[in-house]
Formats: sequence, structure tokens, C-alpha cells
Amino acid sequence: MSHLQPARIPTGEETTHNRCLAVYRSGIGVPAIELDAGGVIGDKHYGKDPLRAVMLASTLAYDKAAQNGIALAAGALEENILVPFDPYSLPLGTRIHLGEAVVELAQYGTICRSLTRIDSKLPKLLKGERGIFARVIRPGTVREGDPVRIELTGNTGVSSPVQSDLKETV
Repeated sequence: MSHLQPARIPTGEETTHNRCLAVYRSGIGVPAIELDAGGVIGDKHYGKDPLRAVMLASTLAYDKAAQNGIALAAGALEENILVPFDPYSLPLGTRIHLGEAVVELAQYGTICRSLTRIDSKLPKLLKGERGIFARVIRPGTVREGDPVRIELTGNTGVSSPVQSDLKETV
């Protein structure tokens, strides 16, 4: 699994760099989304799998596609929340505070067939970098521009190869 950026991600206090850049419901940008245990209320994936309730994707995945000649429309990766850091650099079990809500990283994202409709090279290009699924720990509203705070917990599951680097930043 490749990673799109260095492992050093600000944790703890919110920074101006850690903000929700955009929020989506069923691939459509909206000003705010409501999260509960089923995921994003009104999303096409709502209530299907609590471990895959919310998808976070990075601007870095969009940048990688663009660098390879693939222009992606906003929300094309079917994420619910777009963030400016690589969520794959964080271990599963990490909690992320997003506006009023808290989610916990639960599963690495999969490449779905819908991406081949955009470009046949996209699934292979973004394998291991499309996004990461999270379960909802605390329901609430998440808005574009809301602060994001990363909380590395002792409850981490399978970790990414950069977990030891991240512990140094806490």
C-alpha cells in the first residue's frame, strides 16, 4: 500500500490545515451532513454497514489522479468528507473529531467498479489511497470548513506502516 504524503500529521489541537474541505451526501456536495450510527443521514449507503458508515478521502487522491491525466469531479470518489491529509497514514481505531461528530477509522477503502466508469486506470491508480471508512462514535452535524482534530487512541486495530512515526508526533 502506498501513501500519498509523509506520515507527520498534526494531532491534538485543531489547526487551520485540518478542516473539512467539503462534505457530500451520495456524491453531491452539500453545506452540511448529519451523522448517526447508520452513517450520513440521507446517503445512498446509509444504514448498510456500521463499519463503513462514513468515508473520508484526501485531496491527495484527487491530486494523484490529476497528475496522471484523470480529471475528477468533486465527490467522484464517493467520499462523505474530504480532508487535506492522508487518512491512510493513520492507524485503524484512530478517532477523528469533525465538527460536532466523532468517527473512528474502521476499514481501508475498497475500489468499486463505479470508478472504472470515470477512467479504466483509476482503480489501479488509487488502490490503497481512495479513502478510508469510519464508524460513527458520536452523532452530529459536520459542515464544510469545520475543524478536524485527530485523536490517536489506545484502541487502534490494524495499523498502517507509519504508526510508529505518528506516535512521535503526539
